[in-house]
Amino acid sequence: MTPNNVNVGIRYGGSAAFRKRIANGFLIGFPLLGSLYALFYFSHHRVLPFAVLQMVLWYVVTALGVGVGFHRYFTHRSFQTTPVMRLLFGVAGSFTFQGSVIRWIADHRRHHRFSDEPPDVHTPHRYPILHRVWSRMRNLWHGHVGWMFDDSSTVVEIYAPDLLRDPIARWLDRWYPCVLCVSLLLPYLCGLFYGGYEVAFQSLLLGGFVRITLLHNVTWAINSIGHTWGTRPSTINDESRNNWFLAVLTFGEGWHNNHHAAPRCAYNNWRGHELDFSGALIRILERLGAVWAVVTKHGFVTTEFRAAAASSTPPPSISFYAERHQHQTFGSSRGGCRCRSAEQSDATLSLQLAIA
Repeated sequence: MTPNNVNVGIRYGGSAAFRKRIANGFLIGFPLLGSLYALFYFSHHRVLPFAVLQMVLWYVVTALGVGVGFHRYFTHRSFQTTPVMRLLFGVAGSFTFQGSVIRWIADHRRHHRFSDEPPDVHTPHRYPILHRVWSRMRNLWHGHVGWMFDDSSTVVEIYAPDLLRDPIARWLDRWYPCVLCVSLLLPYLCGLFYGGYEVAFQSLLLGGFVRITLLHNVTWAINSIGHTWGTRPSTINDESRNNWFLAVLTFGEGWHNNHHAAPRCAYNNWRGHELDFSGALIRILERLGAVWAVVTKHGFVTTEFRAAAASSTPPPSISFYAERHQHQTFGSSRGGCRCRSAEQSDATLSLQLAIA
């Protein structure tokens, strides 16, 4: 067993890994069972159009919640926004059954810090290629879903201390089970209001269980397929890929090589043919005044962030590596494996990890 290394924010085995497996087993298994029942149910019943509309509607809402909210805002701080918008983004992302906002962000920051190296939480290049087919399938399985049941766990105190201090994130984490219930209850209530119990039940199946299971696999495909197949216009030292098909399904997250080249950039579409609906939403919200300080791939867009970068003192909103650890820390250069002394300021490390 790999020894625990709290300096890089990873623990192996123990109660944390056990709790991770139990939680992920429920978050994946419960919607999956509902989806399997939906297949049986709809083999004997006509699909009602309003239930299909519910599935599409809640897929869009929750996909944008996890892409714009969990990913671009809470993880990378690609823009700033109001407390109300932060709450809405957090709730919409939590509706996806992909874990609480604090856990999701901690895992994703760990992924960027060690992209496609052994400590990466969900790299599809974990195991050596000993067999052309079996080894590739084993790696893809790990990157897609297997990582959620391995023996490692991310230390949130290292990767998400900003969220541990954030009252909105703490509230979402504390009431996460209730938010999951609401994620299923809303499609049901909309169907009940529109057309009665049959419409409500079908809306629960399609707008609830099937929508969750579908978005699960689309999101996980970014981790597996998005690091295996596609183009690499940016020559960075990981296996991230641009995949147009995934970009369509994820509203822009599939331009994954672009994202890894400039993780804090709010927009993933760097070329004319690349569609990024999540980025378009950010542009619309910026024009409405609901978001600001939007980060582009060319750098920070406000003097506040420029001054922070120059002085090694990040704004509080992006300081998420607040503690100095015992003997050494690991910098956020590609792969995160360049050793840095503990004397380096925590503020500098915070800014580096926010940009990484």
